[in-house]
Amino acid sequence: MLLKDKPEIEPSRSILFKSAAFLAYDAQEYQSCRDMITYTLLGKPDAIIKAEMKALFLEVDALLQKVPSKLEEIKTKIALLEGGKEIIRAIELRFARYGLI
Repeated sequence: MLLKDKPEIEPSRSILFKSAAFLAYDAQEYQSCRDMITYTLLGKPDAIIKAEMKALFLEVDALLQKVPSKLEEIKTKIALLEGGKEIIRAIELRFARYGLI
């Protein structure tokens, strides 16, 4: 991250962020992957790295749209509990009261 704002350190900067993006992808940390892709493209990557990052971005974006959010995962687990649906409804009402949903 120390190289994030140093586009003059190319191509090392792009290569490091590209590697970090693929590591995050392999770890299924898709939001972190998208962040690393963004940092890569904010520099001055060569055409090959730019093409790789654009392709990876499209793949990650599709995965993020399919992957349920952490909130949805928690709601699914709560719904399985006895009285879970009432708990979820109470949480949603509280969130709505504060304008969060």
